[in-house]
Amino acid sequence: MQRIERAEMMIIRWMCEVTLRDRRWNEELRRSLDILSACDRVRQGTLRWFGRVELKDRLLGVSM
Repeated sequence: MQRIERAEMMIIRWMCEVTLRDRRWNEELRRSLDILSACDRVRQGTLRWFGRVELKDRLLGVSM
């Protein structure tokens, strides 16, 4: 996940035309583009998948 986040920040900095020397916060850059971090997106997808599995189990009457 760290490698993904590092690559994501390189792309975001390139899109904003900002270098590391400009010393801008990552969250500030994400806010300016109105995007979530890659880690947050993966977490959302995992939770969405888990919710569907849990609902399916409840509908079928399967207990864990």
